[in-house]
Amino acid sequence: MSGEARTGDHTKLQLTEPQLIDPYVPRWDHTFAKSGERPPAEMLVGFRMDEMVFELIKTPDSRWKQLQRAALNAIENDRRIPKQDRLTRSQSHAGMIERKLSFWQLPTPSAGTEEFSRWLFEDPRCCPGSRLGWELFRALVQNENDRLNLSDLSDNAHFPAIPYVDFVTLDRRMAGYCRDICARLGQTNPSTDLRPRMFRSLGSLWQSLN
Repeated sequence: MSGEARTGDHTKLQLTEPQLIDPYVPRWDHTFAKSGERPPAEMLVGFRMDEMVFELIKTPDSRWKQLQRAALNAIENDRRIPKQDRLTRSQSHAGMIERKLSFWQLPTPSAGTEEFSRWLFEDPRCCPGSRLGWELFRALVQNENDRLNLSDLSDNAHFPAIPYVDFVTLDRRMAGYCRDICARLGQTNPSTDLRPRMFRSLGSLWQSLN
């Protein structure tokens, strides 16, 4: 997103659609690595994919477990904030975008992080995976009766991928969150209602295809 137009003494931001990126990587584990960083399973040569995943997850200090702990701590910390003192939806979204840019070492948009976040927030189609993940985080914070364990955070990783796959299977808890979020987003634009591609099991998916 870039570009400026000057009118008199005023500068008006012009938002343009981003260029499409190449989503393909040499091996699946490169998706977990930052730009220029070596993938976490680089030395696992000749392993089946399920064995690679097992080796990565069982490692006590693996990045995946660190991210799980960070996500759980973030949810618990936000729940401790009195509701009247919590950030608005737009403020929370802006904070998420700023953290993502910092974590993945991405440059600050020329229009500024706040304006970039506002652009993404107004149209969930712009970055649907990030939006679904953020909506889930907000829903988990608000539903204080949902007691979370570290293992529960594994299911959250499915949410950012839902807009980019044909089908996804989710457990009962995550399926409920997904239905509520997609139904609400779909009221603004039907294309953001991704409930038809969500299933509770491979059996229900298979039945829908036959």
